[in-house]
Amino acid sequence: MMVVEQVTVLHGHSGMVKGVTWDPIGKYLASQSDDRTVRIWRTYSWKSEAVISEPFKEVCILLIRVRTIHLCCLDRPS
Repeated sequence: MMVVEQVTVLHGHSGMVKGVTWDPIGKYLASQSDDRTVRIWRTYSWKSEAVISEPFKEVCILLIRVRTIHLCCLDRPS
């Protein structure tokens, strides 16, 4: 049986969190939300390192590499 342990609760988004991803070495966590922001968290302190809110309206894919963060952004047609 798998044991699950809660490490922390992150506060900062004002909308429902839609996705999270880790960087390959576990130094950062990125979360995306219905509030149209992406937050970058440092895992050693669980503090928000950055909040990205422009230029996208919807985020569909987050990818973190060792030195870069890639966001694939989508605007829905009118």
